Amino acid sequence: MNPGVNDEWGRLMRAWSGMALAGALVAIPLGATADGGVEPGLGAALAAILPGAVATGGIELNVGAEYTKGKYGNAEATEIWYYPVTLRYRSERVTLGLMVPYIHTTGSATVGDRTSLDARPGDIEASGSYLVHDGSTDGWFVEMVGKAKFPTGDPAKGLGTGSRDYTLEGQFVHQGQTLTSFGNVGWRHMGNAGGGVLKSAWHTLLGAGYDLSASSQLGAAWNYRQPVAEGAPPVRELMVYLTLAVAPKAKLQGYLLKGYSDGSPDKGVGLTWNGSF
Repeated sequence: MNPGVNDEWGRLMRAWSGMALAGALVAIPLGATADGGVEPGLGAALAAILPGAVATGGIELNVGAEYTKGKYGNAEATEIWYYPVTLRYRSERVTLGLMVPYIHTTGSATVGDRTSLDARPGDIEASGSYLVHDGSTDGWFVEMVGKAKFPTGDPAKGLGTGSRDYTLEGQFVHQGQTLTSFGNVGWRHMGNAGGGVLKSAWHTLLGAGYDLSASSQLGAAWNYRQPVAEGAPPVRELMVYLTLAVAPKAKLQGYLLKGYSDGSPDKGVGLTWNGSF
């Protein structure tokens, strides 16, 4: 099975899960309460639950690097380096974002004979979210998110799905004294790439983080997505992360990733930086 479509979808999930959740947490300080950070998703979910103070409005920049390796049901392993760059504008309740990923892949299942180390652009994704409930009295933050992905990456090289896709998602965060729980449920409408071989699918992410201190959080998240192609496996991934507030408006997050299906990489590691201005 070609991992290009499946893993591109998984990378977008990891990048955006955290991103949207970050909007809900952006106004909450850590400690007795907390704040969210980068996007997630799994790689980036986690980036979405970053501790530290973040401005309630203004510009936010997120830069990440992720390495994954997996066989995806094939005999040969495929290695992927993923570099998402995300710019977001936040108001009190509305967040607008644009993510531009750069991707380098090696492995005949995805890219044929290409072994160049040059990173190439993947599918660009735009998002908009609205904070339905701000949690100022009960600790619950609820957000509705809409996303549109544009086929700017070359699907023949495993750099995108080759279709214009749309996602509608509900996200929540609950902030306790030292424990933060978060998650999302969403539906993605896949475009007509490959003659309509891709199927729309449901996805969900659930996780929790524990505040080690006023500037650090340790947590884990589980990501699941239905198959997007006939006969393809689902995505099942577990991530463990550590987030550090390195400055009043900057956060750094490292994470480890483990896949539990042929639709996910066997293993992965990533680092994300998030700052607001």
